[in-house]
Amino acid sequence: MNAASKPYFINLDALRFFAATGFFMHAFTIRIEGVQYPAWMNQVSRFASSGALCVNVLHVLSGFLITYLLLAEEKSTGQFSILRYYLRRTLRIWPLYFTMVITFLFIVPMVMQAFGFTYHETANPWSYFFFWNNFAMLSDGFPYSPVLAVLWTVSVEEQFYVVMPWLMKFFRKQRVAVFLAIAIVSTLARIYFRNEGTTLFFHTLCIMSDFAVGAFIAWLAVNNHSWFHRWKKMPRAVNFGIYLALLVMIVFYHPVFDSPLATIAERLILGLAFGHVILDQAFGENKAFNMHRIPGFVWLGKRAFGIYCFHQVGILASVHLFKAMNWLQSPWQFLLLLPLLSFFITVLIAAFSYRFFEQPFLDLKKKFEMNGAAGRTV
Repeated sequence: MNAASKPYFINLDALRFFAATGFFMHAFTIRIEGVQYPAWMNQVSRFASSGALCVNVLHVLSGFLITYLLLAEEKSTGQFSILRYYLRRTLRIWPLYFTMVITFLFIVPMVMQAFGFTYHETANPWSYFFFWNNFAMLSDGFPYSPVLAVLWTVSVEEQFYVVMPWLMKFFRKQRVAVFLAIAIVSTLARIYFRNEGTTLFFHTLCIMSDFAVGAFIAWLAVNNHSWFHRWKKMPRAVNFGIYLALLVMIVFYHPVFDSPLATIAERLILGLAFGHVILDQAFGENKAFNMHRIPGFVWLGKRAFGIYCFHQVGILASVHLFKAMNWLQSPWQFLLLLPLLSFFITVLIAAFSYRFFEQPFLDLKKKFEMNGAAGRTV
């Protein structure tokens, strides 16, 4: 396969959903007022907190896909259009994002207060309109609505989307150096903020190495670099070993990375591991396995953005229903039934949103893609 063409990476759609399952691990960390939890639930919550690593996966994946598309367009036409690139990103992200922002910043508070409920949203609206709410959360604290809180990752991605094409255009012959510089600056930021866990998680400088890793592997692929050829021909046994090592790092995240040195290196180590998964799933000739063969994963992966935006809605709705029905008397009710119901509600809303709200914008987005963008399935 010619890596410079623009294929449809079917396995990466499946990977999107695989990452999205981490959102629902958050349901295991919820502590509902009035419910008595067994002591062992503390260990379950500690493990479930590693579900936050889904954000790392999606950032590396975004870095890969955006950079790949820009480079593929450049290889095909001699240059890439920043205007068309911005239009594509706007049509994919803004309609649903701003619908969520306006709904939960203004409409939900008014409705809740009209029905006599206490609801005072503390979020700074301008931080959501101009995509710097990850910094606002560091300075002002979390918003009242958890639905708004999770949208910080959209801000980080938009910051990347704005800057990256200009760096690639102005430093055309130094792109690898740019990716390396981003990773180095990110690591230095993690050293500086090493004792500030919240900053390490939300600050753009501390997490932008994810995007740099994704961009670098895209550059390797589009340019058919010798490293890329060796990588995609990696023996299946070695692939399995890397997947297994990644699984161990996720399952035992806290024991592995709970030290000052590990905290500094954690983002880059996991980013490279997730980058390997992306390359293997997109191009590998000896894949550990094909994610798209897992039933339903591709369909759900196409709706992953909606699943991300709505997952707190599903969790909150499920919690309120369980409390109203007094269904929180057994550990299995909040260990199994609560996440399952949260997942079902979220997917239902996301599927409806994708079909009746997002799809028209996605159809319009296709008009700004390079010729032959549909490509062939890989």
